Amino acid sequence: MSAREKIIVICSLLAIGYGVYNFFFTSSEPEKEIGTPESKLAALNKFVVQVAGSLASENLSETEHYVIERAKTEWPNDPLLVSEGAADIETTTETEEGKSEPLIVPVYSGYLMMGNTILAIIDGLEYEIGDALADHENYLITHMAPDQVIIQVRGKKKKMIIPIQEVGTGN
Repeated sequence: MSAREKIIVICSLLAIGYGVYNFFFTSSEPEKEIGTPESKLAALNKFVVQVAGSLASENLSETEHYVIERAKTEWPNDPLLVSEGAADIETTTETEEGKSEPLIVPVYSGYLMMGNTILAIIDGLEYEIGDALADHENYLITHMAPDQVIIQVRGKKKKMIIPIQEVGTGN
């Protein structure tokens, strides 16, 4: 047997010996946690106070003081939320009779260009420029592009820009 094999056999025997010792001779009772949840919370609060005190005693620049104070205040808008024009979306529109009805937002899911013919797939149906939506005859398609369609409500100047939503990709 070579020296390398002897070292491997000795390490294996030591590991087996430790396993037998640990299994048979050590306590099988789980260790009890020290302290109650209230004492742990008190210790955490004490730590937070210590950290806050050490920050206050350090020499912070004016900018760092401003950032800390600004972070403490409630932010009116989420700085990570980017939504351009989302606040301008209307949820209702008025009919010719003056009644208010919900504004329908169709799903634009595809764009096809075959020669001079351009088709947009909206709510699973194919449309050309100037077509009215099947379920909503007051909605006319005025413009098509690979990334968006523009739909105008008949008799209104306001237009809806509908971006493409690729089905099955989570976008």
